[in-house]
Amino acid sequence: SVPDQKSTQNKNIFIVGKEKIQQYSQQLQKKYHHLTDQQRQQLIIGLVVAVILLLIGLTLVLIINAQRAAQPALPHPSPTPTATIAPEPSSSPSPTPTNTPKPQPSPNLTPTPKPTLTNSPQPTNTPIPATPAPTSIVDTTPPEWRSFGGPDGGPFDFNNVCFPQYLVDDVSDNKGIFLRYNFNDQGWTDWKNEFAPCFNDLANGTYTFQAQAKDAAGNKTEIRSKEFTIEVTPTVSLGD
Repeated sequence: SVPDQKSTQNKNIFIVGKEKIQQYSQQLQKKYHHLTDQQRQQLIIGLVVAVILLLIGLTLVLIINAQRAAQPALPHPSPTPTATIAPEPSSSPSPTPTNTPKPQPSPNLTPTPKPTLTNSPQPTNTPIPATPAPTSIVDTTPPEWRSFGGPDGGPFDFNNVCFPQYLVDDVSDNKGIFLRYNFNDQGWTDWKNEFAPCFNDLANGTYTFQAQAKDAAGNKTEIRSKEFTIEVTPTVSLGD
């Protein structure tokens, strides 16, 4: 076997090396007595170096042989198969087809049509537009005085007076407009939805009228005023 052959080779290498060393030592023994001390030292050093190199060489040979023995043997190549060509089959004449008469359907049998299933369209969800939220109107404008009526100046020969007022607002309607007045410094009245205060049976003299308006948001106008004089001449009856 291969391992036995390798071990035999290694033994032979050791035997040959051993014989070489013995021959070399015998030759050295013959010449050793004729050498000086310096030559003997050099000879001993050379001998030691030679023995070391020989041992190193033998070790390398053993390692290489061990590696070769550990490698697996390569498989033998298998023979390549030869392709054989089979003979082509001979073409034989194809049989002539014969026309077989097809059975005719009976005229009395009519196929019943199968009902077809149709997919009814599904209703689509139409999005309803969102109703925009009402925007709140911020009212910061007071009512506008279109007319500030009533007597002004004088003197007037009547003692029943009225002060009609006409105001408009950009947001509030007439019900959202309120009026207060101060007649002849008697004090301000409450806010009322009245626009034509009247005063009757006034004595002769000078009077003042002040008025102010506001809307539902509380925006107030400026205070407006009038001053007038009444001088009524007393009537004299003819019977007196």
